[in-house]
Amino acid sequence: MYHVLLYYHYTHIEDPNSFKEEHRALCQSLNLLGRIYITHEGINGTVSGLVKDTQAYMEVMQKHDLFKGIVFKIDESENHVFKKLKLKFKNELVNFSLEDDVNPLEITGDYLEPSEFYERLQDPQTIVIDARNTYEYDLGHFKGAIRPEIETFRELPQWIREHKDEFKDKKIITYCTGGVRCEKFSGWLKREGFEDVAQLMGESSRMEKILSQKDNYGMDYVMCLMSALVCLSIKWSM
Repeated sequence: MYHVLLYYHYTHIEDPNSFKEEHRALCQSLNLLGRIYITHEGINGTVSGLVKDTQAYMEVMQKHDLFKGIVFKIDESENHVFKKLKLKFKNELVNFSLEDDVNPLEITGDYLEPSEFYERLQDPQTIVIDARNTYEYDLGHFKGAIRPEIETFRELPQWIREHKDEFKDKKIITYCTGGVRCEKFSGWLKREGFEDVAQLMGESSRMEKILSQKDNYGMDYVMCLMSALVCLSIKWSM
């Protein structure tokens, strides 16, 4: 039995390139395959391996001073879902391309438990902004979520500014596939002057708890998530 781990963690990495090589050695020692992005602002990865190896990896990461509190989403698989191990340095965990970047360790939206997120979805004073691109939105989304006309995440700030009056004095909740985009996007919204901004704590790994509310608020989103993960697995295994 194999496990597939999906994770991200915002933290300050002083020397990402040196850390990348150390981390490559760790992954190779555990026979992990997948893709990991490493930046000055943290780590974002998806890897697969035998259960005992992925368990060892999680234990090492959770004990590391830089990654205290890191959360892993775990899926089962009969085999490796990747063909190679790729580690890459990036300037940002997600490409927001801001002149004055947002640090989620300093400012980000409030975190909502699934039950709180569900309640907000039904509040008429709340708007839901999908932080993904139009392709991802069209695969599936939360009922009533706003569809920004964007092809990439870095286009989102300009789209929000062009529609700012529509969101004035509203409560805003946002979501994405794994959470890494929302951490930065919700912080940017607060910096732009939106006061009541929140995001789902745990993101995609907790969607099933929303579905337990016995309606279809989350069904389209979970279908989208499953499709997106299949696409990523195929793309990253190449």
